[in-house]
Amino acid sequence: MGLRGTKKERTRRRLVEIAYELFTEQGYEETTTSQIAAAAEVSPATFFNYFPTKDSLVFTDGPAIAEVGVRAVRDRPPGEPPTECLSRALRAMIDAAAGTTREPGTSLEATRLALVTTVPSLRATFVGRALTTQHALADALSTSYADSLDEETAHAMVGAAFGAALAVGMAPSASGRPTADRLLRAAAKATAGFAA
Repeated sequence: MGLRGTKKERTRRRLVEIAYELFTEQGYEETTTSQIAAAAEVSPATFFNYFPTKDSLVFTDGPAIAEVGVRAVRDRPPGEPPTECLSRALRAMIDAAAGTTREPGTSLEATRLALVTTVPSLRATFVGRALTTQHALADALSTSYADSLDEETAHAMVGAAFGAALAVGMAPSASGRPTADRLLRAAAKATAGFAA
């Protein structure tokens, strides 16, 4: 990444961390971008160089992570069953989130999920983005398996996998925050009824 890239990524992550702290302490709506910038000791202009809006702090890296999943489906090995392909694509997306502010099982991701389920404007954006990602994955799946998988089944598979992973990701658990493996197990259970 280089020194400059490393420094930029560190600043970007710091802005997210500070924003999440402020959102938790004083509320999402009550927190301003100026407050976030001041707490991070950067100018408002620097903040906007990294994030065009306050809500973009909450939805970092989403399109890039989704594209990793779509590419995994498109580049599937010959003979791979659709359920295995979808599982591999979901794993690729989780791996792409590793080390970012979206990594499953981290306190940042737990805070993000709490925000998108309790702040109405964020919830609406979250649902819209999740549906966009689901549609992209399902379209890639039905195209990749055009001879054996109809569009409706592809969308049902992806919807089941996403719904199960989200339910586990949001559910309180005695074993702590959901790990990537727990999310993948939930998705696999949800798609087990589909033909391999």
